Amino acid sequence: KGAFISLGPDLKGSGTFFGCLGSIEFTDDIKNEMQKQEGANQDIVNAFLEKGGIPAFSQAYTIFAQIYDDESMKVFDKIGEVDVKGDNKQPVDDIKIISIEISTY
Repeated sequence: KGAFISLGPDLKGSGTFFGCLGSIEFTDDIKNEMQKQEGANQDIVNAFLEKGGIPAFSQAYTIFAQIYDDESMKVFDKIGEVDVKGDNKQPVDDIKIISIEISTY
C-alpha cells in the first residue's frame, strides 16, 4: 500500500497517468495458488504475503514513489477516495501532484 506507479503518457500529451496502489486481500486460496506456482521466485512470493501488494502488477509497471509515513498515507488514502469513472477507474477530476519530497527511507 502506498505505491505510485507510472501508467504512461496521457493521450493529449499534457502529462503522465499514474496509479495509486493499495493491496489485494490475500485469502487462503490466493496464498496457496501463489506458493504452488511453478517457477515462481519464492522471495517475491514471500514479500507479497508478508507486506501485501498486487502480484499481477509485479514487474509490469514502474513504481516511482513509496509512502512510508503516516501523514503522507492520509493524503494517499484521500486520493483513493475520489470519484472515478469508466472501466479504468480514472478520476472524474484530475489529480495533480503540486509538490513532493523525496527522501531516503
